[in-house]
Amino acid sequence: MQSREKILLEASGKPGNHGFQYYGERDGVAPAGRPGANGRSSCVATNGEDGKDIHVQLKVSEKPGTVLVMGVNNWKGTRWEVNNEQILLLDCKGGDGGNGGRGEDGQQGGEGAKGRNATKYRDAEDGQPGARGGDGGYGTDGANGGKAGNVFIQLAEEDMDLLLPVYWDIRGGKGGGSGTHGNPGDGGIGGQGGDGIRWEERYGNTVHERSRPRGAVGPQGPPGNRPASYLSGGLAGVNGSSQVTVMRMDGTSATYPSGYVLKVVSFDICDENQDGINEPGEHLLVSNIKVQNTGGMPSPKAADIDVLIHGTHWLDPIVSEPVRVPKDIKPGQTVLVPGTLKAFICHERSTRGPGQLLHATDEVQLIATATRLGRTLPDFSGKTGIVIRYPLELDAPKYLDCVEKGDEVVFSWTLRNVSTKPYGIQSALARDAGTILCDPGHVFDFENASETAAHKTIDLLEELDPGCEVPISQTFRVSQRALEYDEAHLKLELMLSDPNAASNRDGSLSADHPEHPHLRPVVWYGMRMQIAGTYSYNHNASFLLVVNAYTVNKVIHQAMRFIRNELGLAYDIFNVSVNGNLISPVTGRHILEDYQGKSIILFTNSFPYFSRGQRTIFNFLDPTVVGVLAQTGTSISLFGPSQSSETAIKWSSMLGFLRVRTGDTEDDSSIRTNNLDELRKSVYDGGHHHFDKRLAKHGFASQKTLFSGGDRKLDADAKQAAQKMAKTFPLRRFTVHGNPEVKDSANSTGFVEIYEGLPMAAKIRYSLQDFDANGTDIPDFNKYAIIASLPFAMRVEMLWNIVKSGGTVSGVNTVDLYHVKSTEVLKTAIAVTEQRLISDKLCRAITLSIEHDLVHEFSLFNSKVPWPDVLPGPESIRQLPLLTQFFTISAAQNAQLSSTEGTNALAQLLATLLASLAPTSFGQLVTQTILFGAGSRKAKLRPQLNTRIGQVLDTSFTPDAATQLRQNIDAHEKVVKASLKAAGSTRKGLHDIMQRRMGEFVGDGSSTAYFDLPQHNPVLGAAEVLPRGAPGQKIAQWEEYMRKVNEEWAFAEEMRREMVTSN
Repeated sequence: MQSREKILLEASGKPGNHGFQYYGERDGVAPAGRPGANGRSSCVATNGEDGKDIHVQLKVSEKPGTVLVMGVNNWKGTRWEVNNEQILLLDCKGGDGGNGGRGEDGQQGGEGAKGRNATKYRDAEDGQPGARGGDGGYGTDGANGGKAGNVFIQLAEEDMDLLLPVYWDIRGGKGGGSGTHGNPGDGGIGGQGGDGIRWEERYGNTVHERSRPRGAVGPQGPPGNRPASYLSGGLAGVNGSSQVTVMRMDGTSATYPSGYVLKVVSFDICDENQDGINEPGEHLLVSNIKVQNTGGMPSPKAADIDVLIHGTHWLDPIVSEPVRVPKDIKPGQTVLVPGTLKAFICHERSTRGPGQLLHATDEVQLIATATRLGRTLPDFSGKTGIVIRYPLELDAPKYLDCVEKGDEVVFSWTLRNVSTKPYGIQSALARDAGTILCDPGHVFDFENASETAAHKTIDLLEELDPGCEVPISQTFRVSQRALEYDEAHLKLELMLSDPNAASNRDGSLSADHPEHPHLRPVVWYGMRMQIAGTYSYNHNASFLLVVNAYTVNKVIHQAMRFIRNELGLAYDIFNVSVNGNLISPVTGRHILEDYQGKSIILFTNSFPYFSRGQRTIFNFLDPTVVGVLAQTGTSISLFGPSQSSETAIKWSSMLGFLRVRTGDTEDDSSIRTNNLDELRKSVYDGGHHHFDKRLAKHGFASQKTLFSGGDRKLDADAKQAAQKMAKTFPLRRFTVHGNPEVKDSANSTGFVEIYEGLPMAAKIRYSLQDFDANGTDIPDFNKYAIIASLPFAMRVEMLWNIVKSGGTVSGVNTVDLYHVKSTEVLKTAIAVTEQRLISDKLCRAITLSIEHDLVHEFSLFNSKVPWPDVLPGPESIRQLPLLTQFFTISAAQNAQLSSTEGTNALAQLLATLLASLAPTSFGQLVTQTILFGAGSRKAKLRPQLNTRIGQVLDTSFTPDAATQLRQNIDAHEKVVKASLKAAGSTRKGLHDIMQRRMGEFVGDGSSTAYFDLPQHNPVLGAAEVLPRGAPGQKIAQWEEYMRKVNEEWAFAEEMRREMVTSN
């Protein structure tokens, strides 16, 4: 029924009353000893009343589209007008029967009587049974529904369309639902047992206690009964009937049991050009419409009924071309509606995003309208779903995310015909189609470009058969005028002429291509590319920046400007997205290996990798290459957002065991002894880790004892070795493994292998703060991080050059600052790009980074120290590699400076180190110097540090200047010691001091969050015991990782070979 205003002719029967009973209030439990009262029965429900008959006559009103309804017989004298916004409901429905009632619940029986109490001469009696519960009351049956009345309608044969707004309800009333009997009452609870008794009896001087127990509670009484009669629902009332009497034009009449109901049985859908695609811009055709009369009387003989396609978001019906339903369709008859309907498939009203093919769904629905009344026939249409799309589809183009200046590249895409007819200029449809590639930024030189459109090229389709596809390619060269590390954008569009030229009411179909006014875009793709500079190796570069296609170009330029303009240093940039690997195109080696002893900065953001999904640098970074470089003094820094730090930590777990390459053998630094103590002494005598030597593999033989042997002894020795090596060498990492396959004698249980890992001095830093892509200048913290990434030895020499220059506020000249001797360890020297002043702020960053590294080394060396200290001898300072480097370089200056100008930062650094070893409380003073000085690591280390400082002051300054500098150091030391004392612990105090000094340096509020990656990984402890067979597993893990890396690189190489023809 349509949602229109309803005019109601009411002749329905009233509903019956429900069965009910007002029982009033009653106690839930009967009085003690009395049975429960029976529940009372419900009253009987009443039947629904019968509906009455309605007699009406339908005539045409003088008002257009309005039906005049006149009462007949007992309705005579009444009339109604039903306009096009209303319907008439003749309600003759029988009244519904009342629902049966529910009987009252029986009352619970009363409590049983209490038993007699005990006496000295009689036991207590049990309680009496509870009384019986009352019976449930009787419910009643549901009442019958009333009979429906009948509807009598009269109308003329020529007015049969007037039935459309008339509806009637001749259903009998529903029978009432059955009632329910009341629940029986529960039996009463048993009575309480009689009370017990206690008394005393005396016999001479003896008193005896006597007692009789309490009686038991009586049993519960029986429940009442539930009525056993069956309750039923009422009967539905008899449906009424309808009679439609049609007065024929010849004076006779015909009576029918119901009205006519026309419904669509089926219809055929076809697109206008019959290519099987419902395309925007063409017409949809509906034909072979079959309509059936499912009602009880013929359809109108005189009235016209027109059929159209229902309008939707996509379909715009051609209302001027309806089809007409044949007249006088007999009940049950199916007829074919002559003619064909049309609807225009509308053009898209909104723009789709890149790569989004049109695939819209809609429904074709037919509507029938009686023309005289302007009223649609209810329930006429069947619905059929359709898909709106284009006959041609374009696959995503195959392109590179990163290209170099001068590259000649070939990008390709595939055009597919998904229709059932050929398409193209030479096809029978003769519709133009093709692809247009545009270069809005004028970055590329197209091979086949015209003079009028030098940065636009079109490939028109000649003919493409149904179900076939054609590959299209375009060759172009990256202009030498393009800016390095800038973005370039290409736009690829599939263009197709309109299937119906008359539908193009606005002239040009594409505002972007007025030179092709008859073509319209049906799908487009955007191709974003990074323009990379061509890599070249500069032996004098101090930095290597490893970037990718999605490293923000502004960020790259920020780093380049800072290194070149503010630091005055040279750098190389390698883009992993160019060739898809980390192999140098110049030397053929791993790109990082060419920068040993320098600063390597890698950006860890994710980037698309040659159509294989997202990757990061950690998917390609060989841990053995990184490990070898780090342990030889190369500084490696990773810049990336915090969300990628988990990936970095996971990758760094492979740094714990680096002897995975086939052919890794022991070298001169490897030591084999008969026992652990000899091994520890030999390694200790060698001093700290040396950056010019590879990671060693030590070991000693595990020997059987009287009470232990076999694997248990070997495992115990391995565990003990890990513990003692960690305590003896706190600044080194070890991986220990008991190997039962290697035995040097019959008494040996195996060989304890001790693999040296990355020392704590090896720097692989991860910065949690990415560069600010919206700023023009690099944040202060990133300036610090880049400076801190320079090798430690270089920074120490720079510190002394700052001291020698006097450290003026205006800064230090690059020629003076970078006058650094080429060290044999690092095999590198600094090349100055041009003379300029390095600001005092950046000079402070150099000093601050040295102080940070040395303080960190001191904290690790002096934390969790056992007492007495296990480190033998007075030269424990030799176990600190960075401190040793600092004093070695400092002692070699021989400057004999006569002024202390510019030495404040040096004095602060040395004072902080001294303060970290000094006692900060009376308790520490007692334990470190008076009682237990011989066992305190700090107590033994402080005089060694003082001696080294004295040697440096004596060799680098005149006596007067040295004395003054020593006084400055002492003054700074007092300040630092006060801060350490206030913090409560030396380690926390040092952390707070460094954070405060970092905060003073960072003036722009940028983050100061970064960490040393190996130390941050919980897997990489000071010493790890590997279970049996673990070295082989770690080797297999590395081999599998490298297999994936090589497979990715091979794919990228093949793809680039196909797409880059020259460079």
